[in-house]
Amino acid sequence: MLRNLLSVVFLALLSHAAVSQYKTIPYDYEKNRFGENQPLPAEQGWMLSGALPEDINMVELSIYYPDKTDKNPILTSDYRRPPGSNTTQFTIPVNENLGGNKAYTLTISYFENASSEEITRLREMIREALSAYLELSTVANRNKVDLEKHPKLMIQDLDKIVKEGLVLYRSKLGTSFPGFSSIVYDKLEKLENMKLKKAKFNVLGKADTDKNEREQEKRVEYFRESLTQLADIMDREVGQYLGNNFYVLKQKRVVKNYKTEKTRQSLPINFGYAAVYYDGNVDEIGDITDTQWSGAPMVGLSIPLGNPHLNSKFWSNSSISAGILLQDLDFGERTMTGPGVEKPLYLAFGYKTAYFLRLNAGTTILTEKGNSSNVEFSPFIGASIEINIWMGLNR
Repeated sequence: MLRNLLSVVFLALLSHAAVSQYKTIPYDYEKNRFGENQPLPAEQGWMLSGALPEDINMVELSIYYPDKTDKNPILTSDYRRPPGSNTTQFTIPVNENLGGNKAYTLTISYFENASSEEITRLREMIREALSAYLELSTVANRNKVDLEKHPKLMIQDLDKIVKEGLVLYRSKLGTSFPGFSSIVYDKLEKLENMKLKKAKFNVLGKADTDKNEREQEKRVEYFRESLTQLADIMDREVGQYLGNNFYVLKQKRVVKNYKTEKTRQSLPINFGYAAVYYDGNVDEIGDITDTQWSGAPMVGLSIPLGNPHLNSKFWSNSSISAGILLQDLDFGERTMTGPGVEKPLYLAFGYKTAYFLRLNAGTTILTEKGNSSNVEFSPFIGASIEINIWMGLNR
């Protein structure tokens, strides 16, 4: 019995430890701040929580780089009230790791259910905007129609008009407008290639003195009908999307330039061994028996090219290293040292293959012992153990 009880307690502690790793940051709507102005978690996932008013059914969090809210957000995440739920709290997961010692701008948007009247007005507004764009983008000459842009560019503009019209709305299905179909594009192409001087306009006799005037009226009417047909097709496609239930924005809060936690800064130091190439040929199959090499212990500093919490594995394991070889290099007839510190210097690209082990490849900077006037460069390869020295900026 005691063993079972201890097992349950142990599992509960493990579960608590796992959950506690995901910090929950409370948001205060009235004061427009997070907790007691505490910094946001850095280099890890976290949760945003806050009060959920009765009439609010969706809360959306967007995170931007400072003063770049006109650009795409780094992250957008939301909470949607489940059907029938009476909860008074929302919780939004933030699965995008934020950088340490940085600042971000955050927006918290509150959405309520959109009424059918609002959706009807929205559809009418979008149709008017699309029709106005078509009118401004087409020019009817005497015998043909000219489009101001290529149909591919026009369809991009038409999609953008719809998406901008929907900026205050969110679909309850979580979908975005998919863009206009190929039918709309085909209609634009046909409109571009349309010839207004068609046989069906020549229905009047030659003796009719008003022939030219009536024929031109027919051409214009035909052109207008084609535009109307295209507008109807687009309206139906927009209407199909708007047939889903929607939320509409009620309130939006902005928190500018909010800081994240300070993260520990480290200085990677490398200790290892370098093999420096001096002379000889390497054949096509890699035979190096006739080449001349010399080796020496090396020590140096690394500049990481990526953060393991923010970047891909390749960049997180990559670095640029610089340092010195602790011994002069003996190449038989010549002994090589380096400029300034009188030890060979090196600059290399390094890649971590294990927790401590780093492989290096680069160039050494050499001068001949007793003759420092000429600087030479020789390639090298090496392996080193990397140790991170913390610089005192604790989280």
